[in-house]
Amino acid sequence: MPHLDIHDLEIILAALCLILGIFATASASIGIKAYNENKDYKEKNIKTFNFLVFCLVASIIILLVGGVDLGLIIKNKIMSINKLNKLIA
Repeated sequence: MPHLDIHDLEIILAALCLILGIFATASASIGIKAYNENKDYKEKNIKTFNFLVFCLVASIIILLVGGVDLGLIIKNKIMSINKLNKLIA
């Protein structure tokens, strides 16, 4: 089994956050749409809507965290490559 260093694990975690965020956002959006289409259920269960909105907001936050983390990882990789090129030149 290949050895994974901390940078590889960080990339895997950021990718998992992005994938989780995409699927959770889609699921919450579909749930809100279905909730809004059923008027009888909508009038009786307002707490369900609040939970769906919470899930949507949480998934968007997870998506943003994963995207920012992946962006910072890429930025650091580019900066380290530039430093190595300056040392070689």
